[in-house]
Amino acid sequence: MQSIKFEKVIIYWQDINGGDAWNTKADADNLTVADCCTIGYIYSETKSCIKTFATYSICADGSIDYGDLVVFPRGCVIKIERLDN
Repeated sequence: MQSIKFEKVIIYWQDINGGDAWNTKADADNLTVADCCTIGYIYSETKSCIKTFATYSICADGSIDYGDLVVFPRGCVIKIERLDN
């Protein structure tokens, strides 16, 4: 398979956390954000967001189809670790 020219990364980020059950004061006091990580390729970056994909398919005409697309608001991203392709 031919190689692609996208940077491979691990993105460490935070997500909301919660639920719809009744909770005690202790539950509320101990509620924290979810620490997450995503491994993929950077599709594009702007000042406000980062788009990634994790899977791809190279079509017969040479174009690329992308799978597992995610867009991260920059405010949720804790760290980006660059990986060797």
